[in-house]
Amino acid sequence: MGIILTQEQRAEVLISYIDATIADLDVRTRDISNHDKPSCYIGGIGYRGAHGITSTEPDYAPFEFVHADNVARSLKQEHAFVDIEVIIEWDPDVLFIDEGGSQLVMEDIANQSVLAGVRALLQGRVYGVLPYNSYTTNYGTVLADAYYIGSVLYPQAFSDIDPAMKANEIYQTLLGSPVYQDIQMAYGGFIYLHMDG
Repeated sequence: MGIILTQEQRAEVLISYIDATIADLDVRTRDISNHDKPSCYIGGIGYRGAHGITSTEPDYAPFEFVHADNVARSLKQEHAFVDIEVIIEWDPDVLFIDEGGSQLVMEDIANQSVLAGVRALLQGRVYGVLPYNSYTTNYGTVLADAYYIGSVLYPQAFSDIDPAMKANEIYQTLLGSPVYQDIQMAYGGFIYLHMDG
């Protein structure tokens, strides 16, 4: 694209920044032992429209960048719809919700009383992340989500990171504008989700 648009220098800057960002996420998390990794699940992933808690990604990129223990990884496919019973069996320590489907996820949780026993819900470890897929991928949001997820899963490894500020740095570099607050207003942003109503 850089060659076609005669923006080779800008393309190289972006490539270098993205590579350095992914490398930073890797360095922060690659040596964390499996014993110290809480298991996690992402629900509400958009796939040709909004979906509820059963819609997930076994190779969800933000999880991959921080070496997260994604309970759905064994499914070995790009996108998956899983049964409620499977989520209960996996019993993740932490639940992340793609805010593009958050309303449907909340309805699932309210209507499926069997989910109440899932460890993440029992312990109140439920967090919203920004959606990044809508017929195309917003790579800046992928990286921003990875920093937020890292800060939730491994607080010590990300103690120097303010996820909102990091998101604005990423957006400023890639888009030329720090738009996190605009996205936050549209979707909710990086938030702890209260499950007590």
